[in-house]
Amino acid sequence: MSQSTRLPSALSSQRTTAAQNTVPIDPALIDDVEKHAQEISDDLAVFMGKLRSRLDEMTAATSQSVSLTTDSARNLSTAVHESVAETSELINTVGSMKNEMVKVKALAGQIKSLKDNLDWLEAVVGKG
Repeated sequence: MSQSTRLPSALSSQRTTAAQNTVPIDPALIDDVEKHAQEISDDLAVFMGKLRSRLDEMTAATSQSVSLTTDSARNLSTAVHESVAETSELINTVGSMKNEMVKVKALAGQIKSLKDNLDWLEAVVGKG
């Protein structure tokens, strides 16, 4: 490299000023970059607003789902407890009816015996 094309060194005795080291910037380019940055910022704000809205909707739906599931489980539990209680009551009622049927059978046997005796008595009276 030649001496004139070499970049200045911080240790060199020939220091250059800041104005000599700057690159000229086109103000229109800066305005264009700022315009695009603002558009991106606006788009991002809209996107974040929509995202927040969707997240709020999803949170509400999830909350409703959990509430519905809780209510369903509670109602199912209540229905099962009621069913068990009613089934136990039915079993006890059937057991009582079984005991009563034994008595009814005995009474039916006595009625049949009375009927047979009455038939015999009618037969004896009718012959006489």
